[in-house]
Amino acid sequence: MLIVARTRLGTINHTLLTIAECRRRGLSLIGVILNRSVDETGPEDVDNAALIAEHGGASVWGPLPASQRR
Repeated sequence: MLIVARTRLGTINHTLLTIAECRRRGLSLIGVILNRSVDETGPEDVDNAALIAEHGGASVWGPLPASQRR
């Protein structure tokens, strides 16, 4: 499994629950990609990645920049 999560409020809880469920089901977890849904950055960009990696024991990549489709 490769989990893709947003970098907004609630991400840590939601992502950690998803990691736990993957492990409970015996699914192989590759890691987590954090993806911005808006251009603005904030302190959560660093904090979310670090906390998910620490508490979830998973590799975390990102946050990746928001993509504006037209």
